Amino acid sequence: MQAESQSQAGLTPDEVNTLIRATVMAGMSVAASKSSGTLGTAAEFAAIARSFIEQIEAYASHPVLGALANDEARAEISRLVRQFNPETIKLQDIKPFAMRRCDELADILDAKCTPEEGATVKRAVLTVCQRVAEESREGGIFGIGGTRVSPEEEAVIHEVARALRIEA
Repeated sequence: MQAESQSQAGLTPDEVNTLIRATVMAGMSVAASKSSGTLGTAAEFAAIARSFIEQIEAYASHPVLGALANDEARAEISRLVRQFNPETIKLQDIKPFAMRRCDELADILDAKCTPEEGATVKRAVLTVCQRVAEESREGGIFGIGGTRVSPEEEAVIHEVARALRIEA
């Protein structure tokens, strides 16, 4: 199923779907960049949908993100996250697709939005990635010690920013 929302910025349903897929796949790339154990990785995957929906709600009046403030878009976001198994997903499998979707999204936003509107959407994608990275501590034992964001996660966030053509 594909989100059928038409954005106020004139994005087609396919372009809105690119936004959804780019964001979800970018978040998955961050989650897959460093193993956080079974529970940690599951929490990071759950953070993808939760953080994305939080960004949509925070920017409900935005001409692009506001187009996703509906049950159909939320269901599509959750469906995409659920279709992947966090225990078997590999970074080398998902990251090339995620970067391609982010690059496509940047093209769409640059063509159809004002620079400010496009930057807001790009920042929302990066915020989702950052929150996924922060969901689980890396390198600790039983949640003690370790770092909030691993160097591997940080590197993927920078790659997402590069694909979106925005500073991380």
